[in-house]
Amino acid sequence: MLVTLVCVYLGCWEATKRRGVRDIATHRTMHMTMDDHRAWHRMNLQRSARCKIPFLVRVKPNGFPPVAYFWFFGYVAEVR
Repeated sequence: MLVTLVCVYLGCWEATKRRGVRDIATHRTMHMTMDDHRAWHRMNLQRSARCKIPFLVRVKPNGFPPVAYFWFFGYVAEVR
């Protein structure tokens, strides 16, 4: 039972690293004004996004305050 839970945990972590970052980029670009949109494209999301644990992605772009997002297989919510 423990081995199964560990495998699920690690599998979700990998899914968050691969799909979560992409879904968060989509979410952020859909909810931006034009000025924010230009600033968003100046940064590189792949280098600024960090996934330390499953379902949580932290985006820390250069010159902007860090923002954490909860990701659950397509659902994205900003964590404050």
